[in-house]
Amino acid sequence: MYRDEGDIIALPPHKDPNYIGIVCQHNVEGLELENTCGEWIKAKPFTNSFTVLVGEALKVGVLVA
Repeated sequence: MYRDEGDIIALPPHKDPNYIGIVCQHNVEGLELENTCGEWIKAKPFTNSFTVLVGEALKVGVLVA
């Protein structure tokens, strides 16, 4: 997990078991994503936008198909 001095962690690292997640960050930083190398990268918030996350259920369905 990427951390700066004084960061407050609201949720521990986790994977979403559902199909998708939709996040509206409202210009608030803090969302991090784990890339395929296992590194955590910060997801920059954009004004008037949503971040769509692929959950574990969809990943498994795509790999099995």
